[in-house]
Amino acid sequence: MVVSLPSPQLFTGGMVPTPGGPTLVVAESFAGRLTAFDIAADGTLSGRRAWAEGLGPDGICVDADGGIWCQTADTRAHTGSGPRGGGDITHHVETDLPCSSCALGGPEGRHLFLLCNEFDSVDQLQAVLARRSARVYVTEVPR
Repeated sequence: MVVSLPSPQLFTGGMVPTPGGPTLVVAESFAGRLTAFDIAADGTLSGRRAWAEGLGPDGICVDADGGIWCQTADTRAHTGSGPRGGGDITHHVETDLPCSSCALGGPEGRHLFLLCNEFDSVDQLQAVLARRSARVYVTEVPR
């Protein structure tokens, strides 16, 4: 089945269905928000709404309790004032390199894998790649 996201999307950085509920949450990096859609039995999407704004998310995953984990470039999220709209920011994971994606896995689904790399600018991409500075950090998420 192919599901098309209703337009306009502003650079989708990932999407996750919420556990136990028919909701799809999409990370819209350039729009700086998480956007939610209702998922119908036939897979169609409706009810577009802001789940959380002011984040700058890129990469997204959801834990077994329905907690959404995403990278965020927005300083408001890092200063503790939190997103506007949706839920609260409950946890921060600090890394020494910019993070671009995350995934949950491991034996109990509690290991958070963070893909991180240097980033100077798009025009410096080849130089960054040549330095081979990418790292995958792993941490456990709380229960």
